[in-house]
Amino acid sequence: MLSAVNLFCVVARTSSLQGIISEDSILRGDLSSIKIGRYCRIGQGTVIRPPYKRFKKGVAFSPLVIGDFVTIEDGCVIQASFIGSYVKIGRNCIVGQRCVLKDCCELKDDTTLPSDSVVPPFTLYGGSPGIQKGNLTGATEELRKEESRSFYLLFTKRQELIK
Repeated sequence: MLSAVNLFCVVARTSSLQGIISEDSILRGDLSSIKIGRYCRIGQGTVIRPPYKRFKKGVAFSPLVIGDFVTIEDGCVIQASFIGSYVKIGRNCIVGQRCVLKDCCELKDDTTLPSDSVVPPFTLYGGSPGIQKGNLTGATEELRKEESRSFYLLFTKRQELIK
């Protein structure tokens, strides 16, 4: 699988990257490791940084893991410790420190999750602060796979036409 990183984004030492990163995005892999699964898409202007915890003697950063087939739309700020596979995060979402988003969940546009939140599988969250707005179907996994693969194929075809 081809990884595509836009020339106008900042990627600071990610340990694993297999997806598409749009322009003006920032991945702070210099603070701690960031692992990004296959067929992930990170939208324009999104900031992804590992979560941290303050102690009396300083700050400790934790690794951030993002599963496969994850879509993070434009303008998000992500500080989660774990984002499962088949997850969709809408535009302008803020995911607080050490949040855990389980597989097959979705955040609606403009959702704010407070620190240490846990989003269960097959749930739809929205609002500020983020609360459960509904449930997702069992077909969510297949829908996310199809969306991600379709986007990736269109993206690679566009890149071939540009060359």
